[in-house]
Amino acid sequence: MRKRSKYTPKPVRLNAMAYVTESIAPVSSRTSFYTTLNLKNMSALDSLGKGTATKLEADVVIEALNVCEAYCMMNVGREYRLDVLNALSALQAVCVRSLTSDGKFICQGDEFELIKAGFEVHTAQLEVATIGSLEAAIKLVFSTLKAKRAKVIQDA
Repeated sequence: MRKRSKYTPKPVRLNAMAYVTESIAPVSSRTSFYTTLNLKNMSALDSLGKGTATKLEADVVIEALNVCEAYCMMNVGREYRLDVLNALSALQAVCVRSLTSDGKFICQGDEFELIKAGFEVHTAQLEVATIGSLEAAIKLVFSTLKAKRAKVIQDA
């Protein structure tokens, strides 16, 4: 029998049942994560509404609405997809304008109201989402970006 080298990693044993149980748990059941996520999203949205959003906060808003659109594609809140697409379009207009206005994210007209409506859909989706469905939505966002099927805002 051969002795294992001290540099060979020990085999990792996966607990399939724990993974399945975790995947079907509602996101809202993880109160610390859920509260932190909501605070981060709402803080970024508030900064965008005030016109004081940083690039990092704008990225948080973009990520939240991208996940929201992915959930719509997964038939979670599909009836509100038009609201989400309008929110993404308004957000894109704000971000494109920021490229020429010294990086300031300023909403004009009804852009903020459209973005806010998209966020309301996202909040409702998170209330019924499971950890597994959130992982699937994030994977869908990444695969869409990787396949170059997303509208990307180029830096100036």
